[in-house]
Parts: sequence; structure tokens; C-alpha cells
Amino acid sequence: MAGAAQGGAEAFFERLALAQARRGHDVLAVIRRDAARAARLEAGGLAPVELGFGGPLDLLTGRRLRAALDAFRPQVVVAWMNRGARFARAASRGAPWTLVGRLGGQYDLSYYRGCDLLVANTLGLCDWIAGQGWPRERLKHLPNFAADLAGAAPAALPFPPGARVLLAMGRLHPNKDFPTLLRALARMPADVHLALAGDGPDRARSRSGRTDLRQHRHRACLRLRRQGLPPDPDDAGEHVARAPQDAGAARRRDRADARRQGHGGRGRQGRGHRRDDAGRRDVA
Repeated sequence: MAGAAQGGAEAFFERLALAQARRGHDVLAVIRRDAARAARLEAGGLAPVELGFGGPLDLLTGRRLRAALDAFRPQVVVAWMNRGARFARAASRGAPWTLVGRLGGQYDLSYYRGCDLLVANTLGLCDWIAGQGWPRERLKHLPNFAADLAGAAPAALPFPPGARVLLAMGRLHPNKDFPTLLRALARMPADVHLALAGDGPDRARSRSGRTDLRQHRHRACLRLRRQGLPPDPDDAGEHVARAPQDAGAARRRDRADARRQGHGGRGRQGRGHRRDDAGRRDVA
């Protein structure tokens, strides 16, 4: 997985790898160099391999990735997003393992040529992939899951008694299009309030008021994590408990099919592969 320091796909990669490890699967996490992410994976009992995952001039990552995979002898390799898929495809030529491409958006499918199977996290995305000509029999739907937030105490938010509270959580990024959500808030009854929790590239713009936030500051609460910290499931649980309604906006049309990702433990994980007699294992 060669993603950024922040992001939904990156966070789910960590949750999935750690959950599989807790279930007794042998998992090798291969990531772009990121000390904080490596520390979180190590704290969960994994020994991540950190590689460069650079641009077209990166001639080392492919060879090092193949060497790591050959030493680990995986049964399944899961390639996350375009850059990870590009390197994993090259490193898997002639290999005995199954190569799976994991997509969380309408990615360029040319990166996934050579994958044996594609996995998408929404049904709408599965339809889009099939519409691009990918065979349905080599396409699976596997939704994201999140921490079990049942029983979390409500967060203390600065809203008046009796307010109807909407909750939106996500990366503060133009693709998430939170300004549209804020404009919609202005059209709703006065007792409807919004709690917006997240962090990301638009953090500074959101705090300085160069977005629509300040126009509705009396009805919108912005909660930011301290920069560089991983997502806190307890903090998310408090906000979910306080706000019974989810709200969201996004620019990309594949996001329209996105659903709540396991609030209260309802998300389910697909079955992984246990180590077999030949010693072959899983790699994320």
C-alpha cells in the first residue's frame, strides 16, 4: 500500500491487516515509508516492510518488493490503489500467488491489468468496474468495516438542548466536497446542526474561514485531530453516539453509493487465507 499519511483507504488498510493478524493469519504489510504507520502496525504485532514506492524512475522498489514476497511466500497479494497495483503487478509476473486489486473509487483500471481478481468496497463501484469491461466473475464486493462503536458515551458538542445533530466524518479534501454539505445545512430547519470531524489538506482553510464553514458557524461544529495523530476510534464513537444521523457529500459519483462503514460493528470482513501446509501466507 503506497498511499498517503491520511485517507480512508489507508486507514482501512491498517484496520484490515491488524484484524487479520488478530485472527491468526500470517500477514506481511508492505507500505510506503511512513514511520507513524509502521509504528502502529508494529504495535499490532506486524513487521511491516517499508519501501520507496516512487515514480517512474524508482528502479529499486519493484525488485525489493519481489524479494520480500518471494521470502514470505504468500498465497494472496492484495494491491491497494493505483501506485501499489503498478508495483505489485510488476513484482508478480510469473509468481505463484493470486494477485488481488483493491479499489475504493473509480480508479484507472489500466493499473490493474494482470490482477486475477478485483475487490471493490461498494456495490455501485462494482457496477462501474463491470461497465468498463472487467469480467463479473473476477469481481467481488467487500465493504469496509470500522471499529465497534457500540456503547460509546456521547461527545460534548456546543449545540443547544433539543438540537437535531447531523454527523459528517472524513478527510478534509476537495473531493469530499464538504462545502456542499454546509450549503445544504443552510436550507434545513434551524434546529438542525452539523458536527464535522476530520483532518486533511483543507485543515488550514477550514480553520481560517476561507470555506463556507464560517457562514454557518452558529450551526456547524468543526472538530480536528492534532496533526499527525492516527484516527481515534473512541473519539469517533463519541461523535456517532451524539449524532444519530449521518450526512455526507462528495464530488465523485462513485461516492454516492458509499454507506456507513460498520458503525456499531455492523461491517463484516471477508474470510482470509490461513497458512497452508506449504507455508504460503497472506500479504496485504
